[in-house]
Amino acid sequence: MTLGNFEVVFYTLAFIVPGFVGYSVLSALVPVRAVSSELSLLRFLTFSCFNYAIWTAPLYWAITQGWYARHPILAAVGWGVITLVSPVVIALGLAALRQRQAVARLHRMMGLDSIHPIPTAWDYIFSRGVSTWVLVTLNDGTRIGGYFGARSFASSESGERDLYLEEAYEVSDDGPWKRLTRDAGVWIRGSEMRLIEFRSEEDRHDG
Repeated sequence: MTLGNFEVVFYTLAFIVPGFVGYSVLSALVPVRAVSSELSLLRFLTFSCFNYAIWTAPLYWAITQGWYARHPILAAVGWGVITLVSPVVIALGLAALRQRQAVARLHRMMGLDSIHPIPTAWDYIFSRGVSTWVLVTLNDGTRIGGYFGARSFASSESGERDLYLEEAYEVSDDGPWKRLTRDAGVWIRGSEMRLIEFRSEEDRHDG
């Protein structure tokens, strides 16, 4: 038995696309561990199977009762919802659970230790969406103060952990930070950073 071109396209859409859509949305909201292409494919398939498991009852009813044959247009719309909309909703729910650390709290209630799903401390700190003051020490000892806010950016690419701070400050040992005038922020290459300190408003004024 061989598969025709249409069947190949159908099975690809049915079992790969929902997982791809779901993981694309999920990785845009929370850091996801990078894996090989083979494991990525397995991730997509697993996500797709989970997606279909949710729809098992209505799909079984629609098929056994001949609903699909009687309503082809609604059936096409239904498949669109299952393969494209449903994975997005699932991914948003999973992202909300991760951001609120709901699973980790459940593990602690059960007395279990678990590995944190966020792969690195860098991802954990900068993926929370929390504005903060930072003091960056470069390899040559130079210190740069800055504000990491909504318009700042921290790379999620493991190969280059660069940092953009929307506000840059001159740091002195005996006084508050001084805003650099007419600056549009500062970009710092990851390989140039030796240390990043996170400061409160009071610490910033202490120098």
